[in-house]
Amino acid sequence: MKIFVDYDSTLVDLIDGWLKWIKKTHGHKIKTEQITEWNWLSNTHGEAMNDYWKINGVYNRDVKPISGAVMFMDALRNLYGEESVFIISASHCGMENEKAEHAKKHFGIDPGYFMHKHEKYRYTSDGILIDDAPHYIAQHIRANEKPGILFNYRNRYGWAYLPGNPLLMRASSYAEALQQVNVFADEQKEIDNYRDM
Repeated sequence: MKIFVDYDSTLVDLIDGWLKWIKKTHGHKIKTEQITEWNWLSNTHGEAMNDYWKINGVYNRDVKPISGAVMFMDALRNLYGEESVFIISASHCGMENEKAEHAKKHFGIDPGYFMHKHEKYRYTSDGILIDDAPHYIAQHIRANEKPGILFNYRNRYGWAYLPGNPLLMRASSYAEALQQVNVFADEQKEIDNYRDM
């Protein structure tokens, strides 16, 4: 079983630094709960909101692991093996190396286990996907008929909504996400044992 974990807003706090920059640079005070989709900031306040991502070194300067994220990734690798745990992230063009180095520094993830992909479902067919973005979870479930965990840290993300589906799991903490992964792993073991009979 492979475990694919999103990076931005799943393991690292991508939003708070961005919102502080918007407030300082443009004077807009925005709460995370208001953001209902990725393009909400630019659609509501103008394309200049995305200039933040043109700043070199933004990850090393502003982006920090979410509290508990490092322990969560360590637990996944200890339980399921380093070779089974991947980070999969839709990266802005030109930020791939910066993000991979950031993941190595904070999570000890070898760049070979950091996948920069926009069509994530094409690469997650043999495992479970943990992601804060509902469209990635929906695509993964639909294409692969495998479970996905919609991660909504402390229920702060206004965008992390998806209608129910038997393969959809939800987590608002790393403890919940780990519990869901373990449930999926136990189910996979039972299926494998049944096939071996």
